[in-house]
Amino acid sequence: MNITAILLAAGQGARLGRGPKAFLSFAGKTLLEHNLDLLTANKKIRQIILVGPREDLPRTRKIVAQYPKANITVTAGGASRAASLAAGVKKLGHDELVVIQNVANAFATAKELDKVIQAGIKYGAAAVGRPVTSTIKRVCGRTVRETLPRHKLWAMETPQVVQRDLLLAGLQIAKKEGIEATDDLQLAELAGAQPTVIHASEQNIKITNPADLPTEYRSGLGQDSHRFAETKKPLILGGAEISKTGGLSGNSDADVILHAICNALSSAIGGGSLSTWSDEMCVQGIKDSKKYLAEILKKVRAEGWHVVNCSVTLEAGKPKLEKHLPKINCSLAKLLSIPADCVGCTVTSGEKLTSFARGEGVQAFALVLLRR
Repeated sequence: MNITAILLAAGQGARLGRGPKAFLSFAGKTLLEHNLDLLTANKKIRQIILVGPREDLPRTRKIVAQYPKANITVTAGGASRAASLAAGVKKLGHDELVVIQNVANAFATAKELDKVIQAGIKYGAAAVGRPVTSTIKRVCGRTVRETLPRHKLWAMETPQVVQRDLLLAGLQIAKKEGIEATDDLQLAELAGAQPTVIHASEQNIKITNPADLPTEYRSGLGQDSHRFAETKKPLILGGAEISKTGGLSGNSDADVILHAICNALSSAIGGGSLSTWSDEMCVQGIKDSKKYLAEILKKVRAEGWHVVNCSVTLEAGKPKLEKHLPKINCSLAKLLSIPADCVGCTVTSGEKLTSFARGEGVQAFALVLLRR
């Protein structure tokens, strides 16, 4: 049986507040790419009709170009799901079975897709869904009119599969009777079918609100070291002044902790070394490493990431830094906008095995955890 997939990706994601859903990024890929990975990997699907946001078709086609071996047709969607489905149906050929997938169900599994296709072939229409767990009431205004028996209620997801003739018939009936179907099984029902439902996987939920997005984490590791300065200079560590003298050598304030954290943050978002942005700032006379940290934090937050935890290890034979760690912790917590108990600093003398342990300088390693 020949199968065409219609991927509905024209939604604006107003409730998410982050632009069209199709281009929302998770785990290094857009939701559109996650869906295309799923559909192009299924050997039963002969063609994909991608219904994208009208104003973003060039961007959509650029992503589609990453799948040169796939048979993908791009068309503009409408103001509603029903209108976008109608736009996709206009591009249908004569394949007997149609898979309809919402771009918002970006984490549907290949196993689900296979099962629902087999059920669609057998029953004419099928979809994935899950039994509701909350009590559902029909409410008018704020007045409860009816409590529905939840053991009979299912929440529907995609993929949904409908035989082509049933889909076309359902669309005609819906248009004639002024019905705007909210899912594809409804159209099959209008055409007289009795669809079947397959259990959806736990991760397959429609991404509608920010809380629906899976939590994504990244970590970054950074290192920096400086020798002690020969001239009189304050010792700055973690944005805190430790002493008026005994500072570290460098073009800036040589704050090895903040430099290591900058490198860790940059590496976590795929950026370059500290010097790629601090050198120019240094030439402009900006020596305060807190400004370097602020710059990389802007980039981190612009991509939707937030610092969860920061861990720092120092290697230094001198001065004795243990007593200064609470002050450093408080300073870092303030600079990173995280609770003080989410910052940890330790120090080792290194048994004099390295130049840092022998008191020639200070080395710092930083590990950061980011959440989006």
